Formats: sequence, C-alpha cells, structure tokens
Amino acid sequence: MLGATAKKAVHARCGVTEYWIIDPTREIVSVFALDGDTDIVHIEAAGDDMVTSGVLTGFAITAQSVFA
Repeated sequence: MLGATAKKAVHARCGVTEYWIIDPTREIVSVFALDGDTDIVHIEAAGDDMVTSGVLTGFAITAQSVFA
C-alpha cells in the first residue's frame, strides 16, 4: 500500500489534475490541483465552507454535506 507522499507522486506522474482528500476525523475536505508536476492545495474546507472543483465546472457543495 502506498503512503500519501508516494500517491501524490504517482498522481503527478500520471497527470491527475485534481484529487480530494477527505479527513473524517477532522471533517476537512482538501482539494489538490496539479500545477506542472507539483500538486498544490486548491481548497481546504470545513463546516459551511464551499468546496468546488477545477475539473467539474459548476460543482459546489459545503464541506459539512460530505460528512452528513
């Protein structure tokens, strides 16, 4: 099983343009975007914060709805 750092490297190498990490313990949604060969945090949201996607045009939900 790959660790988080190894997974990020695989995503970058394979051209994955966006991925989400859902932390159920802290109830945080982190959206990462690929910038060249590096991933950057696009959004980190909790509670009523909106989560949007750079890949899915028009998609938006609150972070809390992910955990409802």
